[in-house]
Amino acid sequence: MSPSSCSKVLLRGGGGGCGGGGGGRNLSASPAYETRGPESVPSTQRVPLTTGVLDDPSASSSSSTQPPLLKFYRDTNAWCPFCERVWLALEAKQIPYECEFVDLRNKPKWFTDMVPTGLVPAARFNSDDALVWESADILRELEERFPDVKLTPDDEEATQYMNDFIEKEVEAKDTLTAIGYRYLIGGAFGEERDPSKLPELKEALDEAVERAKPYFDHGFIAGNQVSLADVMIAPAIERLAANLVTFRGYDLREKLAPWFDAMEELPAYGAVMGDPETHNTVVRQLFGLKKDEAHLPPPPQYIPVTPGGAEEAGQCLKNNLDAVVADAVKNSGVSEEDADVVRVYLQTLADSLNFSSFLDSDGVGSVRPMSPHPRPSMQELKELDDEAAEAAVKLAARKRAVGAATIAFVRNRVSAPRDMSAHAAVAFRAAADSFLTSIY
Repeated sequence: MSPSSCSKVLLRGGGGGCGGGGGGRNLSASPAYETRGPESVPSTQRVPLTTGVLDDPSASSSSSTQPPLLKFYRDTNAWCPFCERVWLALEAKQIPYECEFVDLRNKPKWFTDMVPTGLVPAARFNSDDALVWESADILRELEERFPDVKLTPDDEEATQYMNDFIEKEVEAKDTLTAIGYRYLIGGAFGEERDPSKLPELKEALDEAVERAKPYFDHGFIAGNQVSLADVMIAPAIERLAANLVTFRGYDLREKLAPWFDAMEELPAYGAVMGDPETHNTVVRQLFGLKKDEAHLPPPPQYIPVTPGGAEEAGQCLKNNLDAVVADAVKNSGVSEEDADVVRVYLQTLADSLNFSSFLDSDGVGSVRPMSPHPRPSMQELKELDDEAAEAAVKLAARKRAVGAATIAFVRNRVSAPRDMSAHAAVAFRAAADSFLTSIY
């Protein structure tokens, strides 16, 4: 498909889109970051950093100082793997863009009128107003229109290798990821789960991994640089690896380690990838849990806490403090009259994420902020009569209870990459966990 042959609306797309999801609509966006305004909750806003997602100032490659070249229509929750394909390509190719978020549970009429499938992603190019949807078609269009940074190898043999991979492991019916998801959820999508089939499904996955493994054994799939093959498979493999090890004890990441290592060195991927806890939470919400699945191991911890992640997390929370307070008051179970207490605990958490002091010499989060409402000291209680002393102890305890509920709620509310990068989300949760241990 070439730019000259692309009309204002491409009538046929092929390659995936998302139609379900949730979250609030947000029309505010910048070329480099997902901006969630005060009306959106959770509203931990993506922000430019001094140290960057991977402690690298170039970690987000779309410059916010350049005018956008296209509008990217995507889901609000950043759960859609097809949207992540396009997002990753935009970052890797360093194309300035702006986002418009579409509530997939309540799609606006303007979007369904514009995109016949009603699915995200979609992209409208500013130069000629051309609209393209379906992730594979958008990726091809990006390659045609913006050739300066290529996702197609220059070498003909490598290009053929890339295309073979896409045909076998992206477009075919029984791909590695399709077979992996059958094992993860206990059958095909829409089928009733049958635990007796799990050994058979695992055997099928083992065979699929052995078949696909040579593509992943040398880092990037088609040469020494990221290509369309990596972009198209990354979202599905990322989610599958995080969930298989938690729900099935199957370590796909270890089996495909060279590829994961190469991708996670890529700043563009660091800006768009999710973290294991987010992926585990999404799977629980989408597929539910049976009784025998209720006791699960913690999410895998392969994303380190970094100063850059801590800085981003703290700044996100500070930038959106009003919205996060409102969200916690509305949805965590605390009372509206406790809004000031909620704010104090969230501000304390944000302050504890100051990147210059968050990590100890071993790279471990070391800050353990104390409760803003400690139990009154013995000296303070001596100065009160018995009734006043009892009231003071109860009041401080109630405020600590509000604070603990707030921190626990916001800790589990954060979703990467919707609200912040994966590195920031990991640092955010580490700080929240540390804070929770010191509230009482």
